Amino acid sequence: MKDAAHNKQTPSIGCGCSSCKCSATKKPNFVFILVDDQDKSYNSSHPRYQPALHKYLRTQGTEFDNHYVTTPVCCPSRTNILFGKYSHNTNMTDVFPPVAGGYTKLAAGLNHGPYLPKYLQDAGYNTYYAGKFLVEYALYNYRPVPEGWTDFDAAIHPWVFRYEYPVFARNGGQPTLYAGQYHTDVVASKARAQIQSAKKAGKPFYIQVAPIGCHDACYVDEDFNGYLTPPLPAPRHAKLYAEVNLPLRPNHNEEDVSDKPAWLQAVPRLDAANVTYLNEYYRERLRSLRAVDELVEAVVKELEAVGELDNTYIIYTGDNGYHLGAHRLGAGKETPYQEDIQVPFLIRGPGIQAGKVSTTPTAHEDILPTILSLAGMSLPSDLDGQPLPLPLSNSKEAKAVQYEQPKHKFEQHLTEYWGLFADQLAAGELSRITNFTWKAVSVHTPEQNYKYVVWCSGEREFYDRSVDQFELVNSAKSADPRLLDRLDALLSALAHAKAGQLTNPWPTIHPDNSVTSFAQALNPKHDDFYRQLPKFKFLSCLDHYDTENELSPFYHSSQQRQQLEAAAAAAPPLDFAKLRQQRLLQYKEAESAPGVNFNVKPGTVLAGVEAHAVPLPAAEFERFRRYKADMVDEAKYYRLKSMA
Repeated sequence: MKDAAHNKQTPSIGCGCSSCKCSATKKPNFVFILVDDQDKSYNSSHPRYQPALHKYLRTQGTEFDNHYVTTPVCCPSRTNILFGKYSHNTNMTDVFPPVAGGYTKLAAGLNHGPYLPKYLQDAGYNTYYAGKFLVEYALYNYRPVPEGWTDFDAAIHPWVFRYEYPVFARNGGQPTLYAGQYHTDVVASKARAQIQSAKKAGKPFYIQVAPIGCHDACYVDEDFNGYLTPPLPAPRHAKLYAEVNLPLRPNHNEEDVSDKPAWLQAVPRLDAANVTYLNEYYRERLRSLRAVDELVEAVVKELEAVGELDNTYIIYTGDNGYHLGAHRLGAGKETPYQEDIQVPFLIRGPGIQAGKVSTTPTAHEDILPTILSLAGMSLPSDLDGQPLPLPLSNSKEAKAVQYEQPKHKFEQHLTEYWGLFADQLAAGELSRITNFTWKAVSVHTPEQNYKYVVWCSGEREFYDRSVDQFELVNSAKSADPRLLDRLDALLSALAHAKAGQLTNPWPTIHPDNSVTSFAQALNPKHDDFYRQLPKFKFLSCLDHYDTENELSPFYHSSQQRQQLEAAAAAAPPLDFAKLRQQRLLQYKEAESAPGVNFNVKPGTVLAGVEAHAVPLPAAEFERFRRYKADMVDEAKYYRLKSMA
């Protein structure tokens, strides 16, 4: 798309002197640090635990205090960032194949449209990647590498979450083991070398750095069973925070869940062993994040050493939130509750105000348009997000930034999830719910802070977060029906929306433009209209997105709705095992290559950690190269899904 990747004819971005010659050509660089499973709710990014993040980003940039993911699990969420689109528009709704997830699916779609690195390459950038890409970037499908990267150095499944056994494949080369090295340290070393390579190349650059901290550690045995443990910290951090306990939010181990959906009512309260377990789990998460914090400092100092810090935007965020004991749950994600969908988000760079906190609600789909706009590029018309409302300073750098501010208010956002829920408890317990599909809409205005959830079971939740920020009282059965009618209509409008319909859904609901905000929608004159609208409905609990399974009055006529409901009622129960067998993709097995082959271009700076690289042992290679065959086995498939 021509409008997606050409430069605006505007003054320079990131050059302090808007009148000097360099300002006509100098483009900013980007370093995007994407961490794994870091929560916002339990203060894991506090200066005590991440002093470098505080020193180099929070005090030197802006923190968005209400930033949300829209699908709270890693693979879909990371895809949302790369494409600037919601999961229902990428249909990347799972972590593993065969239905709707994994690198296999992403790779199949990369040829069908541009995404973040290709946009930037078309604008003259070099693009680099170091760390975890997607969980299912694996030994059997790591070739070919994803398009759009100048240098792509990613961790390989099934060793992605082995903190003490890092295995990477660079640009499709031989899988390499970094013996005796800590995973996050390997990523930090690679990122520093990529900064040096980018500087040496003499072009503006984008570097995505993706450590696995603070995700669970995961071990896969010879029978392809996945075993989870709390994160493994670097040895130097193993004794930190011994006196720290998990912050007990009011919804911790919630006593009365009779107002919650049936699946949660069936969850017993945490016993003493699990309370103790979650405390240590929390400490291990903090310890593993300390190496991430050192990575942040290493990146900043390397940028400073090569003379690019002042011309580089550094972004820090996580792929999803995390709960630890909320609503009597164990350790996990994937729910619509606040702990799972809210994440840290910090940005520093030319013209960005220092020490600023923004309370504007924003989402992951806004990251791509923000980066493209800061790069001086026109925005593609099919993006689901819009540029963040960045607070710019009065400095010369800020005046040089030609930034496209958002066109619409950040008033509402959609969250959505399909499929399996897995929750970790003590003693190796892992509770699972297979039909765990839901959609939710949140409304944030100066007057309102609402969350409305619809489950595939037909159950509903409503929280007035202005008075119930911990989501203790589900008022779906007692709230004003007029309010619930509006929220259901808003969810219905967003459920299948694309591009601008997501940032401004009101023309979908009111084509005559008589309503342009939630406050206007509450006018009593619209009561009849909203009351008569059919309610949003899932026909069945599918583990993937299907427009015909999610009924909305704005996308399905009354006749279509009746036909789809009748067909669903007459259909036999879904056989998920058979469905997966039918849709199982044909994986390409990895091929062996002798020796360590970094597969790098001339002039590339090798990281210091490469001195520890050895070929992946042949026994390991052979043990896992037929991994694809075991994915066919449904029981093993579900065991492996616990690594998501």
